[in-house]
Amino acid sequence: TRLRTGVNDFQIHTNGSQQVTVNSAGNVGIGTTSPSTRLEVAASATTGVDIAHFSNSNDVVKIKHALDGLGSGRTSIFDASNNEDIRLSAQSNSWFNAGNVGIGTTSPGFKLDVVKTGADGINVDVGTDFGGIRLTSSTGAWSMRTSASDNLFFYDVDNSNQVVTFQRGGNVGIGTTNPLNKTHIV
Repeated sequence: TRLRTGVNDFQIHTNGSQQVTVNSAGNVGIGTTSPSTRLEVAASATTGVDIAHFSNSNDVVKIKHALDGLGSGRTSIFDASNNEDIRLSAQSNSWFNAGNVGIGTTSPGFKLDVVKTGADGINVDVGTDFGGIRLTSSTGAWSMRTSASDNLFFYDVDNSNQVVTFQRGGNVGIGTTNPLNKTHIV
């Protein structure tokens, strides 16, 4: 290990390689010789490698920044029992496995609690395909969907059956996908 000062920077070398740089702007680089921000940490590879660990006083990792096998960023947060409860991934699955998630609130009361004053709180854009929100229980599943023709309908997933249809023009169909009147029951 040796310390060295360059023309405009301070460097720490180990095993003949520069490991840490503090440049004239006060930026610190670990694994890079030209840090472009206050702290820049460069990985030792482009895929499948941890970049930084933030640990508690017992040296147990609680936050980890890494590159996955595809080279995309991934951040993991661990609970007191060292379970990975939160994962944010740029290219694979992300999850929240602890507590409730709030959007627009600091005290969510449900698994997902969205609080918005005024109109339009949640948008599900399905493009030109069918899509919507699925509700599943231990005994079955329903979904609320929209279609390419801009109809809204309730769909019995277990029986592959469109049960209620709301057309943009105001017709409502029960048991039919093409209601001909304001209320059309089959």
